[in-house]
Amino acid sequence: MSTVEAERRTVRKSFRLSVPNGETAPKIARDLVAYLLILTGHSFAVDSARLLVSEVVTNVYQHTTTLIVHIDVSVRPEHVIVAVWDNKPEVRPTVLYARAEQEGGRGLRLVKEVSTAWGVSWPAEPDTRGKRVWFSLAYASPEGAVA
Repeated sequence: MSTVEAERRTVRKSFRLSVPNGETAPKIARDLVAYLLILTGHSFAVDSARLLVSEVVTNVYQHTTTLIVHIDVSVRPEHVIVAVWDNKPEVRPTVLYARAEQEGGRGLRLVKEVSTAWGVSWPAEPDTRGKRVWFSLAYASPEGAVA
């Protein structure tokens, strides 16, 4: 492997996408993230990312007054990390286990089950208000092990 190939494999790129919060925000956000992942060579994560971005952005739409939803996407050769910001730092998202007859309440459960890892974090800067819900998706090798 050449030095250029080795450097290329370890490159991390970060992007910030922003969409107005509203009923179309989940669709716009999931499509933007999907296109970004395809363009950066991370097609392995597209389907899962579309599902999870939709769930997390829907939570922002339903449970906050955030005007603009910011989505940070960090791509590395073997995995991606997606973080969605909202303006409700006092509310910690929790995984619910909805009954079969319930229409909602499965979003974070899907995030937990589909992602490689997920969590909630709060910015360290005192003038920043909000929190971010993040998840990572790792490339699975043909043997089924996560890279």
